[in-house]
Amino acid sequence: MTEGGALPFGAYPVYSVDTSALIDFRLRYPEVIFPTMWEFIRGLASDSRLMIAEAVDEECHDAELRDLINECPGMVVSFGAYQAHFARLMAEADKLDLLLIDPADPTTNAGDPHVVALALMLGRREPTDLGTQVDPEVQCIVVTHERRRHPGAKLAKIPDVCEHYALAHLDWLELLAQESFTA
Repeated sequence: MTEGGALPFGAYPVYSVDTSALIDFRLRYPEVIFPTMWEFIRGLASDSRLMIAEAVDEECHDAELRDLINECPGMVVSFGAYQAHFARLMAEADKLDLLLIDPADPTTNAGDPHVVALALMLGRREPTDLGTQVDPEVQCIVVTHERRRHPGAKLAKIPDVCEHYALAHLDWLELLAQESFTA
């Protein structure tokens, strides 16, 4: 598990991946049919460019995803590495109408704020002011298949929070296109 100190920052974007995006990846792109895509994703993870929060790791129970995570243990970032960002995000969420989890049922979407907090940390955001980026050359992009919340919905979705903090977000196909992946 990565503590956050040895992560690569610089010329290439780093990705913080949502649990549902990992599950969708496995369902939409089975390794037996898309082996080169899986190898590419493993390469990003091995290069510490594809990261998951500890909470996302805990939500992944699927055998194929467990194999991927076990093959690339450095892709899991411990909670302690992004804890300050998480605390600030959660403190601001209610005031900004950006709650990602229901206080009455904190187990639903429990990993979502961790995904965003990890992205804020990887993107070198100041923990005391999440809108301030310490190094503008560093980019962390959230990978999710969620869409913005519907009008009147109580809870925010990951894209809503990303847009508030000026974090880029995309889905797997957009990630593959951005990385110029070809099969």
